[in-house]
Amino acid sequence: MNRFLAIFFITIALLGGLLYAMPRDFATFVGQISPDGKVCVYCRQTSLQGYDLGFCKIVECDAQDLQRILTDCDKVDGVSVTFEGGRSDVDRVAQALGVNGIAEYQLDDVSVFCGYSYKINGGVTLDGNRVNVQIAFGKGTVTVGSPLILGSY
Repeated sequence: MNRFLAIFFITIALLGGLLYAMPRDFATFVGQISPDGKVCVYCRQTSLQGYDLGFCKIVECDAQDLQRILTDCDKVDGVSVTFEGGRSDVDRVAQALGVNGIAEYQLDDVSVFCGYSYKINGGVTLDGNRVNVQIAFGKGTVTVGSPLILGSY
């Protein structure tokens, strides 16, 4: 019986560790990134109010309403969160998500970083590299999106 209990608890501990380390949807991290940020959900089907682009709809919400909004959106192509911040916030977000940088470029006075995080599901291929996080900052604003920022920044 002791042997069974030992194996049972080891199995539970390993399973818990694996579940903790498994990649998750970007939406689960939005509250950690910015609890008071403005979130844009890019989805192909929803009955919610939003900006209709013809091929998709942009639904805006607060970070705390994101999970509720996602239940009413089908075929989500991406999520982004925008908040006031600077370079230190970019570094904080990249570290919290474990982002490995792939590309960095400057567009006028906006800096844009693309990278890959093992903590986040999905991604796209950009110049032969897997990307699932894009961070842009400039003019006191930071935008973080996954797999890419699909709207403006």
